[in-house]
Amino acid sequence: MDGHNESSKHHSSHRNHDRTLNDTMAAERAWELWSSKDPADWDRALDARARISTHNPKAWSTGMHNAEEEEAKKAKAAPPAVQEKPAAVVKEQDKPVAHDDQQTAATDKLRDEYLDQKPVHPGYAPHSRFAPETPDSPAYDAAYNQPEEEFNGLDLGFIRAGVKGHSLDFGVNVGLAKTEFQLGQETRLDAEFMPYGGPLHARAGAGIGFKDNSLHSEVGVGANAFGINGDADFGVKAGEHTGVSGDVRGNVLPFHVQADAGADISPNGADAYTGANTGIADVFDVHAGGHVNADDNSGAGAGVGVKLGDKSLDFGPSISSDGNRTVHPQLHLDPGNDEDPTFYPTGDRIKDSGQTAKN
Repeated sequence: MDGHNESSKHHSSHRNHDRTLNDTMAAERAWELWSSKDPADWDRALDARARISTHNPKAWSTGMHNAEEEEAKKAKAAPPAVQEKPAAVVKEQDKPVAHDDQQTAATDKLRDEYLDQKPVHPGYAPHSRFAPETPDSPAYDAAYNQPEEEFNGLDLGFIRAGVKGHSLDFGVNVGLAKTEFQLGQETRLDAEFMPYGGPLHARAGAGIGFKDNSLHSEVGVGANAFGINGDADFGVKAGEHTGVSGDVRGNVLPFHVQADAGADISPNGADAYTGANTGIADVFDVHAGGHVNADDNSGAGAGVGVKLGDKSLDFGPSISSDGNRTVHPQLHLDPGNDEDPTFYPTGDRIKDSGQTAKN
């Protein structure tokens, strides 16, 4: 929700903004935490991902890219393996495993087991091959894309009652459907049909809570029926960062539509954006949007575009500034492809942030 203008990559000057640099460094630190053997560090990495990818997804993408490049450099700098003379044939399963490989395998196994217990998306079933992609939405992420709080209480499988985090928690799960109610620091009601995924699936949820010295509230619904699906998610946050965001999307093969909008006010400035796109599969797409931001490098932009295959053409005006001193007006007619972020929001957050699409 926060800083979407930076996600849209509409000013090259914004890449050097202190806020973006700090977020990029925090993303790189999250990569290091994720490589730790301590589950507490994994929680911290997931929290950092939720925070940074929500208010500054471009910084998160940049941080991950920098971390991957650093890993590649380390791999190249590593001394080449010594080629030994051929010896007796040894079965693969009989070969001794190097200490580092053992350590890595153990860490990966522990992390996988940990995440199995703490799903990244509690309350939604994205793992079925029949389920649609999870919405790339700040409101959705704030509601669902969070580490599970520890539950303490009575859990009989089909019914449970106890405490989760700083909230009372009650749930019923009958296999084909489940519902959960929380009351306390996080007050929320969620219901889901086919929680384990399948060709039919539906979700609905609404909540209000207090976290990180901010009040937040989200509401969302989604449904999928044999590939025909739709989602709508809306969120409000009040605190150091105060703002709203909303996303809607739908897919009736071969047609699709997406739209998003949001606004944010913080000590660093203010911004607002909106965008939408519609098209036919991956063949043809029409998109439009606009943004305005008032901060250390204020600017605005609006545009329309078409996409045919992986090629696109975008047209519209923009204005940017360097430290609010030097102003750069520009009229765009930009050819590009799927990997080139536009100078304005298109309604597709994945494209706008330059991120790789989620699995």
